[in-house]
Amino acid sequence: TRLFLRYVAVVAFVRDTPRHREMCASLLERFASSDSLGDIGICCKLCSLLPNAVEPSKIPLTELGRGIAAGEAPAEHHHWYDIGLAMACYRTGDWEQARTSIRKAQSREDYDSQPEARALALSVLAMTEHQFRHSDEAALALNEACELLEQQWPMVFRDDAPGSSWPAWPNWLIAITLHREAATLLGQ
Repeated sequence: TRLFLRYVAVVAFVRDTPRHREMCASLLERFASSDSLGDIGICCKLCSLLPNAVEPSKIPLTELGRGIAAGEAPAEHHHWYDIGLAMACYRTGDWEQARTSIRKAQSREDYDSQPEARALALSVLAMTEHQFRHSDEAALALNEACELLEQQWPMVFRDDAPGSSWPAWPNWLIAITLHREAATLLGQ
């Protein structure tokens, strides 16, 4: 699924919607009923990356939610599972659960140390708050995501970048893709 993560992140970033739908169909066929929570989490995240990529009922968000609740997610990546669940819930119209999952992700220990996770989560939060017609909260989340992207994205491919930026580039592309959608939705 890690290869899918890289490939689908690029496909969505360049707005190749037909190819994204095709890749999501393949992901769901291969991984939606996997025994691996990691596979299910990546499947939820990638199939929720663009609107109408798949039939919302086919996204395995129930399985992901159960795995998170059962404590199956590795502690150092728990916030990523919460964000994937939030993305899937947003696409299925369960905005309350999307917001709750983002708030859980934001409370996790490693969340603050990963700006790409924060930018992604804030973009989903902006879209979710917009659905609730909370324009101030939506704008605040979108502006925070924008600041992170402007400050951190240029560092990703630098040799002297702090931390492990290079392996994070697919998640940066996902964050940028969702930020673009959020900005359009909010009219910015």
